[in-house]
Amino acid sequence: MRRTARRYALQVLYSLDLNPEPDEALDSTVTEKAEGSDLAFARGLIQAVEAHLTEIDGEISSHLRKWSLSQLNIVDKTILRLGAAELLYPPEGSADKGVVINEAVLMAKDFGGEGSYRFINAILDAIAKEHQC
Repeated sequence: MRRTARRYALQVLYSLDLNPEPDEALDSTVTEKAEGSDLAFARGLIQAVEAHLTEIDGEISSHLRKWSLSQLNIVDKTILRLGAAELLYPPEGSADKGVVINEAVLMAKDFGGEGSYRFINAILDAIAKEHQC
């Protein structure tokens, strides 16, 4: 399972959203450590988000109701970006859509706002259906 890799990617992307100019201290702020193939997988996810951020944000925004992307808290937005990236631009070793969405829901339960896991589940499910992932 790639849970550690996804959590590592979440923390890195969250940190980069707060401070787009990473420094050598970035890795010290990450509590989930990924190694070996998990680290490679996490880096693939991070690169997919960075390389396709405009497209990913557009996909997420197209499914938001009563909210804009800028109104979402950073953790929820980062989980959505990570999940959408894995669905739309899956790195090697990525899982099927059910696992991707479930992992995002679990991260939302652990790190996101109250009840955000329902919202994240709905948005990622809509993206997966639209793109037949």
